[in-house]
Amino acid sequence: MKIVYSLLYLYLLFRPYYFFSSGGLQISDLFLILAFIVFLIAKKNNKSDFYNEIKENRLFLIFILCTLLINTVYFLIYNQFKFILSTIYYVFIFLAIILFSYSFRNNEKFISNMERIIKLNLVIQLIFFLTGLGRDYDAQRYMGTFNDPNQFAYYILISYSYIYLINIKTRKSKFIWLLISIFMIIQSSSTGMLMGITAFTLLDTTTIIKNIAGFLRKNLKSILFILFIGLFIIAIVFLFEVITTRESAIISRIKNLNILKRLEDKISRTKTEDTGAMSIWEERGYDKIYYYPQYMLFGAGEGFYSRFSKARHNNEIHATFPSILFYYGIIPLVVLLNWIYKNIKNEPFNVKIVYIALFIESFTLLNQRQALFWLIIVLGKYFSKEGRNMISEK
Repeated sequence: MKIVYSLLYLYLLFRPYYFFSSGGLQISDLFLILAFIVFLIAKKNNKSDFYNEIKENRLFLIFILCTLLINTVYFLIYNQFKFILSTIYYVFIFLAIILFSYSFRNNEKFISNMERIIKLNLVIQLIFFLTGLGRDYDAQRYMGTFNDPNQFAYYILISYSYIYLINIKTRKSKFIWLLISIFMIIQSSSTGMLMGITAFTLLDTTTIIKNIAGFLRKNLKSILFILFIGLFIIAIVFLFEVITTRESAIISRIKNLNILKRLEDKISRTKTEDTGAMSIWEERGYDKIYYYPQYMLFGAGEGFYSRFSKARHNNEIHATFPSILFYYGIIPLVVLLNWIYKNIKNEPFNVKIVYIALFIESFTLLNQRQALFWLIIVLGKYFSKEGRNMISEK
């Protein structure tokens, strides 16, 4: 199994590097496929481990079978291969779930090594930005080694989510990784990821406040004195800058942050006035659900989006769970949500905030083809009291 673990490490290491166009296989995916082949060969004479992982995640398998049925029907009707390809994505993700679920359960070192690789990739992404080696989407948006700034920002957000989750167990400091993540997301100007990391930080702050309440009570006088001195210094610096310049350089830089301009634009497009501009809801594709609500019952299939002529654009719905509801209907969605619930139901609140933040973000971006999105849900159950006892050192 050491070969399987090594191949999975390579998958994680190469995950943020897009050498080919989006939507197809990347080099990292080849390592994952190879790992699964080796896993099957290694478990040929001991099939129980393989079947145990399938049994453990049978609800996700049922969901895949639902997508296969629905997409096959629409493939026969419209003769569009995109329907079949959509199910293949989920099959690929299921392979990843089996491999990583087995690794989480049977090798505690695997989780620690996974954390190291993710941190390494974050540092590399930061170096690429600082040295100018990364890619720019345009003059205002940065996308690193990805093909799209939202892909880049999502990788940063999901990476910090893994670091946060694993550091709960290792009790390492995560503050520097939060700063790096916020900084890189700002460079991408991704408003959805900014919302996700903001929700993450606010929820985490509530847990921090609970832990430091006693400390504050014991050291209240000293803390107030330090805050007073700090605010006094900031006020002096700010006043000096206002006096010596027409407009504060700090304020000017804040105003000119592209991510704030994009956020203001998106907020303005939530208004209902008919200005001719595409609203944020239409941009995300939610109007398809509004105009074709019947598909929430039996599913529209994931493909051939141009048939939804009433919608403002012919692209897919850019939201994870709303799109699954529209493409496959209420029953497959309930099956999938049940699988998610079984994985995270027994976690403490400081673990659950990872998923709250990611699920909030998932209503602004399509994440279901990202294996890391589903793998962090699998990882979650091993941070409950019962789950920690399931991991054994091997």
